[in-house]
Amino acid sequence: METNTPRSEELNRFSAHALKHLALKKLSHPKEMERVERFAIAVPYGLLLHPFPQRKPLFADKKVFGLLNLLSPQAGTDETGKAFMEALHATDTWRGVGKYMYHFNHFPHDDLFTSTGFTNPGNGQVIILDTCSRALNFSGKNPDIILTLFGSAELFSAQAALPHAQADKWLMLEMELTPKQYMVYCYDLQLISTFSISELMPCKMATVRRHRSDILLKVIAAGLQGVKKV
Repeated sequence: METNTPRSEELNRFSAHALKHLALKKLSHPKEMERVERFAIAVPYGLLLHPFPQRKPLFADKKVFGLLNLLSPQAGTDETGKAFMEALHATDTWRGVGKYMYHFNHFPHDDLFTSTGFTNPGNGQVIILDTCSRALNFSGKNPDIILTLFGSAELFSAQAALPHAQADKWLMLEMELTPKQYMVYCYDLQLISTFSISELMPCKMATVRRHRSDILLKVIAAGLQGVKKV
């Protein structure tokens, strides 16, 4: 088992956030999946949440598609999703009888660290990704929801070396916003005007301003300043 490595440090960090901010027993509910989407956006790695031992992940972050060069104008469609799952299950790590399933069947309380080659089904290119997996909770003695982070070795090393205090505060703030507040927050990060936000949501401009004011109060209460840098 890895200890005190970039992967283990980042797995510890985001596992703690997942346990704090996600209702793991309710992940399939639409409202909780909206929160999972927020969480995935804040995580710099490709993220998977897998209800063990089912074959299909509960949530697959689009950043994983990007890491595998599977993002395209059809990203998120059945064709792209199928290509992604084929790439995922073609490896020893994720095949139903492979290392991943074996590991969590026999060592459910131990983290799994792998370096896996994925073959892009479109062009045959082999892409090496580092992964780290942890069972976040259990159903009896069996793992229930497993969190996996995907990234390059360079990405894990670079992220682990950064100071995380401010980033973690922003993540906590984002997870505490209401759904409407979070929409306004994301539009503000894109520098979209009040009028355009009101058209997109849709709602009155006064409502957008009220959400923005409420967000600012939460930013100040969290000891943060201004708008998050993206």
